[in-house]
Amino acid sequence: MEQLLSRITECPRCHTTFTCRAGDIANCECNTVTLTDVERAYIAERYSDCLCARCIRALQKEVADQDLTSASFE
Repeated sequence: MEQLLSRITECPRCHTTFTCRAGDIANCECNTVTLTDVERAYIAERYSDCLCARCIRALQKEVADQDLTSASFE
């Protein structure tokens, strides 16, 4: 079975349509954002599907604004 390299999806946060390239992660827009373990856990706790890069950056800022950099979300 051939793995899908990309899919058109809707961001669950902002509802914008974008191309998720989880099967080709090096070329996915989310790969332009570098997350810490805390940021990744914060996002995973709230969303189970792919997010657009704009929303990932916004959630990254939310973590920083709430000074959650040393918190644990596991």
